[in-house]
Amino acid sequence: MDGAVQGYLPFAPYLSSDGDAMVPIVYIAYALGMTADQIQWDTATKTVTLFLTNGDIIQVTVDSTTANKNGVTFTMQDAYNNPVSAVMLLDANGNGTVFIPLSAVAIIFNNVANFNYYNGLITVSAMYTPSPAFAPLSPTLTTVFTIGSAYYSVNGLTAQMPVAPYFSGNDFMIPVRYVAHALGMTDDQIQWDAATGTVTLFPPNGDIMQITVGTPTANKNGVPFTLTDASGNPISTEIVLEANGNCTVFLPLRALANMFSDVSIMSYNSDTITVSSF
Repeated sequence: MDGAVQGYLPFAPYLSSDGDAMVPIVYIAYALGMTADQIQWDTATKTVTLFLTNGDIIQVTVDSTTANKNGVTFTMQDAYNNPVSAVMLLDANGNGTVFIPLSAVAIIFNNVANFNYYNGLITVSAMYTPSPAFAPLSPTLTTVFTIGSAYYSVNGLTAQMPVAPYFSGNDFMIPVRYVAHALGMTDDQIQWDAATGTVTLFPPNGDIMQITVGTPTANKNGVPFTLTDASGNPISTEIVLEANGNCTVFLPLRALANMFSDVSIMSYNSDTITVSSF
C-alpha cells in the first residue's frame, strides 16, 4: 500500500474459470481506507455490508449475482458481461473470505477509486484521502436503533452492533460510537483514552466533543456542559462490557441530541430511535 508491504491475505486473488480476476472485497475496502467497523458480516444471510467514508452503503451476498448500492439493486458481471456470484473461500481455520470479480468491484466503487489490471497485477487507486477532522457527511444518512436489539439499519440496510440500546430510568441509552458512525464519522474520528475514561469525537463539521465515563460533565469545543436525561436531571455516561471483554460507552438520547443538534435530528417512537444527519 503506497509502496509499503502491509501484510498477507489468507487467500490470493485468482483468475476464475472464465478468465476474470477475482479479488477479496474486504481487502479492497481496506485499500480504500475503511476500518473493520465499516465492514460488517452477517453470518445468517452471508452478506458483507460496507460503509464507505463518502456515505455509500454496499451489500454483497455470497452465492448471489445481485448486489446493492445505497438501496439500489444491480447485477454483478464478469469481464464478459455475464452474471457472476460472489464466492467464499474457507481457510484452514474455517474462516471465510468473500471474492468478487474485479469488473464488479470497479462498478461498485466507481465513484471513489480507479482499478487497473495488467499482466497479473491489480492496482487500486483511491480518489480521496479520508481526513479525521473533515470526513464527508452524507446528507441522507438515516440510522434506526431499536431498544433491546443489537441490529440497526442505515438507510434501510441492516447491520449489527456488539451490544443493544436499552432503557435506564425514563431515557433511551444508546452507544456513542454507533451514533458517531450514524453521523458519518469513521473510527479515526472516535478516540478513546483508557487512562482518563474519555471519548473524544471529531464530527465532520469540525466540532470537538469529549465525554468522560462516570461524570455528567461533557465538553464541546472547549466549553463544558452538563449531560441530562429526559427529565433534565444530570446523568453520567455508562459502560457496558461486551462478550469479548471490550467496552461500549452509552449516553442518554437527550444528551446526544443536544451534543449533535447542529448536525443531526434525533427522535424516538415507542422503542425505536431514529438519527438523521444533515
